[in-house]
Formats: sequence, structure tokens, C-alpha cells
Amino acid sequence: YNNERVMLGKSAAYLTVSNFDKKFIFSYLQTSTIKNYFLNNLTGTTIKNLGLKTIRDTTLFVPTLEEQQKIGSLFKQLDDTIALHQRKLDLLKEQKKGYLQKMFPKTGEKIPELRFAGFADDWEERKLSDLFIKGGSGGTPKSTNKAFYDGDIPFLGISDITKSNGFINNTEKHISSDGLNSSAAWIVSKGAISLAMYASVGKLAILNIDAATSQAFYNMIFDDYDLRDLVYQRLNKANELSEWNKLISTGTQSNLNADKVKNFQMYLPKNHDEIKLISTFFKQIDNTIALHQRKLDLLKERKKGFLQKMFV
Repeated sequence: YNNERVMLGKSAAYLTVSNFDKKFIFSYLQTSTIKNYFLNNLTGTTIKNLGLKTIRDTTLFVPTLEEQQKIGSLFKQLDDTIALHQRKLDLLKEQKKGYLQKMFPKTGEKIPELRFAGFADDWEERKLSDLFIKGGSGGTPKSTNKAFYDGDIPFLGISDITKSNGFINNTEKHISSDGLNSSAAWIVSKGAISLAMYASVGKLAILNIDAATSQAFYNMIFDDYDLRDLVYQRLNKANELSEWNKLISTGTQSNLNADKVKNFQMYLPKNHDEIKLISTFFKQIDNTIALHQRKLDLLKERKKGFLQKMFV
């Protein structure tokens, strides 16, 4: 294609394209073919960059202007739909954040700002360790022993919980029984809460599978799922409001320890009916968020598929 001008910004080149459909060119530049070409032609040592000559000399195969316009319009519609679903998802997450702040007592208070009708009693202060029936951190088999990592036991890592939407259905790594037995790792049962103590401090998820975890997590098993779900939401609030920051130990990396997690204090309802109502309310919000996330992911995959099939 022809460039009228190319300007270099701090981290991007700005292209003005003439006699071609801009939406078509924009979509073309998002294809894996072009992205890989650019990645394979990066220069520099300390900082990798893409030279202007490489950009100018990139060859694109283009159809007639009419077909370009139709393809460009298709991808514009897809991008608009993706953006719409992203806004809905972001709004839902903000709404949940607001409810977390209003439906749990603020610091120094014993009742929340917003609660269900029929409940007026003060909430009671509880220590986290008093709420679950079993808890503990995990362990990591030696990474140099490949045999420890060729099994079928899911092994939760920080990357798994970072990219999760609050629920763990699979893990990147798996360990063997020998790997499990060689370390402090143990099988944490499905339904437990795993909370990150290192790296992504405060990030948490519910295990939808039996899994072992590294020592970077504190794992909590509950015998009451309504209580578990309420604790999960309260810990989500702690994460959202950075409540863990004052408990973090500093060193080579910021982290919590098991004692600080176990001794975390929170106010919870005395009445189990209120616990169940709040838990169900947030579960419905989470289900709606998950639904919109799946729709968004599906749209992105659909766009990815079109990019692969509609460009050379």
C-alpha cells in the first residue's frame, strides 16, 4: 500500500493510507501473519523496536477497493460489538465493587450500609481461621526434576489465579504423585478458596477441581458453602480495597504469610439466612459477569478466526 507519510511516536508509527480502505488496513495489521512478520524483524539489543523501513516495505495482498470496504465494515462491526460487551462487563464489575463496599460493614462499623429487609442485628467480628475446617499453604516440587511435572495432578500457580475470573477449572502445570510426595504440596479439595500470598497478593479464586498448590497460596476448605461464598466475597472486598497492604511483609518481594491470613478479622452476619441471601446475591452477579465474559471471549475468538480466514 502507499504511505502519504509515516511519523514516529514514542512507541508507535502513525500511518496515513491513501486509496485504500483504512478499516481494512487496520484489520490486516492485526493478523497473525503481519504480527509475526513484525516480531521476526525487530531490531535493537536492550530495547527491541520495529524500524520504519520494515513498516514501509511490508507487503500486503489486497482485493478491490469495494471488497476492502466490505471486509473493513465487517471488522468494524465486530470491533464495535466487542467494545459494547467490554463496556457492559466493566460496568457489571464496577457495580459489584460498589455492592461489596455497601453490603459489608465499613471499617469501625458493625452493620453494612445496605442490607436485606428483615435483618437489623449487629454483625459479629470473626477471625478467618475460625470459619474454615482446614487450611494451609502448599509446596513446590523441585523444578529440575522433570518426572515431578509429568503427572495428572493439577498444580495451581500464580499465573493461573491471575488470569482466572474467580474460579479455577484447569491449571497450566500438572505434577506427579512423586512430585506431590516430595514437597509440602497436598491435594486441596474442590470447593476450597485459594488466596495468593506472593506476587498477586490478595487475588483469590474458588477451586472447581481438586488441585495441589505452590506455597504462594493459602488454601481454605469449608463445610458450609453459603459461608464460604460470603467469605469469598468479603476477601474480594479486601483485595479490591487493598486491605492486605498493611499486613504485607517487604523483602525481595511483597508477600503475606499464613499467620496473617488466618488472623484476618472480618464482620459477618449472625443469622445464617442473611448469610445465604448475601451469598446468593453475589453469586448471581458473578454468574452474570461470567456470562458476559464468555460472550466477549467468543466474539474475540470469532474475530480471530475471521482474521485468519479473510486475509492472505
